[in-house]
Amino acid sequence: MLSSHYKCAYGTVKNSIKAYFERASGYVIEVPFQFLVNSSEEIVNEFQMALVKEKASGRIVRLALIDHLTSMPSVLLPVKKLVEVCREECVDQVFIDGDHGVECVELDIQEIGANFYTSNLHKWFFCPALVAFLYCKKSVTHSEMHHPMVSHDYDRFEGGIDGIKRRNHDVVVEKGKMLAKPWGTNLGSPPDMCVSMIMVGMPACLGVSGDDDALKLRTHLREKFGVEVPIYYRMPKHEEVAKTTM
Repeated sequence: MLSSHYKCAYGTVKNSIKAYFERASGYVIEVPFQFLVNSSEEIVNEFQMALVKEKASGRIVRLALIDHLTSMPSVLLPVKKLVEVCREECVDQVFIDGDHGVECVELDIQEIGANFYTSNLHKWFFCPALVAFLYCKKSVTHSEMHHPMVSHDYDRFEGGIDGIKRRNHDVVVEKGKMLAKPWGTNLGSPPDMCVSMIMVGMPACLGVSGDDDALKLRTHLREKFGVEVPIYYRMPKHEEVAKTTM
C-alpha cells in the first residue's frame, strides 16, 4: 500500500491503514513531500520515483491512497496526474481522500479516474456533521454499491457553488499575501495550488523552533484572541535560513 505524504494524512486514516495492513501482513510505503512546494511537478516526480523503486524491488502496490487537498500543511495535489502515474506503474487500485475536496475545487470524479473517492460535506458544502459520500468506480466487484443520500439547495448561495469556490479562493490568496508581505515570508505553495485554505510562513520573531512551540502558539492564539489556526513546523532545508513556520 502506498500513501502520498503519510505524515500529512488525517489521524484516523493513518490508524485505519495501520490496523488493516497489519492484519493483512502488508506494508505501507510513504512518499514524503518537502514543503515549501514550488510546482505540482515536484509532487508527481517524487510519487513516480517511489513507485518505480518499489517495482524494481519486486513489490506489487495493491492500493495507493492519495490526499486531494491536505489541510496541515495545506496544498492541492495533482490527483488526476497521480492516478495516471499509478496506472502507468501498474498499481492495482487508487483511493482518493477528498476530505476538503468538495466545493474547494472543480470536482469531476470520473475524470480523475480513481477507483474510489470519498469526502465529507460538512466542511465546505454546509451540511450537518457526519454527512459524507463514497464513490466507487463501476466494476464487477462494486456493481451493487449505491449511496441513498441526495443533497439539495444548490442555488441557494450567490453564484451557486462555482461562486462560492471562486470567492473562497480569491479571498484566501488575498489574505495570505496580506500576511506574508509585512512578515517578510512567503506562501507555502503557488496560488493555483491553493483553494479555500492557504499556507503562510510565520516570522522567526515568534520563536517557533519545533512542534511543541507550534502547539503552544496555537493554544495562545485560541485562548487569548479566540483564533483557531493550525500551525505546522517545518525543519529548514540545508540551504535555508531558519526563519519561517507555516
